[in-house]
Amino acid sequence: MLDHMASVERPNVVFTKNSKAACTSISHAIFKLTTGLQYQGLIHQEAEVLTQGREHWDTNIARLASPSFKSFTFVRHPVDRIESAFRDFVTERRNPSHFYHIEKLRRFGCVEGRSERDNFAAFLEYVQACHETCRLRTDRHWRRQVDNIGWGHFQYDYIGKVETLAEDLKAILIMAGVDQGAAERVSALRKNSSRTSKRIATPSQISTIRSLYAEDFEAFGYD
Repeated sequence: MLDHMASVERPNVVFTKNSKAACTSISHAIFKLTTGLQYQGLIHQEAEVLTQGREHWDTNIARLASPSFKSFTFVRHPVDRIESAFRDFVTERRNPSHFYHIEKLRRFGCVEGRSERDNFAAFLEYVQACHETCRLRTDRHWRRQVDNIGWGHFQYDYIGKVETLAEDLKAILIMAGVDQGAAERVSALRKNSSRTSKRIATPSQISTIRSLYAEDFEAFGYD
């Protein structure tokens, strides 16, 4: 979790990133709010403004414990999240880490030329195998969200949902002392998630996802 934690001063916030739950968009929003600029490049590698990464563990732990900092994270509906991971790693191959999984995915039958549904079935089998091997060493893009955010190990000041991203981000910033007008302007740049892509998972696969991510469904109140 500490590898994927970012904090800033003014506003004093500590953000625990939960992969495939708008962490890139939120990191950009915080950077823009702090600097007034739009960051160009890989935001998760930026370290002049966002205090993030293992070299800043001590600072982030101290800020996490400080009453002057507000801590927050975001979660996402598990079915939407796993489909997003599939598109990111298999269909579009946009994620820089996708090459770590290519050969393993091929062995599970996830290859170019197969239909999207067939590849998703193979991807889901691979995800299940990852969880069965070791839940905490599973790639964080399809690791359980309760593990990504350290659920139960400490109390967040706010847990937002991707489905209501703009409203939740605004509430978080105001809670952290940001002027309402500034909070509204930054939040307005981040649209709520309304799934526009066609559902990939079949009813049977959705049942599998519900079982695999039962802890996420229960912890965050998803149906």
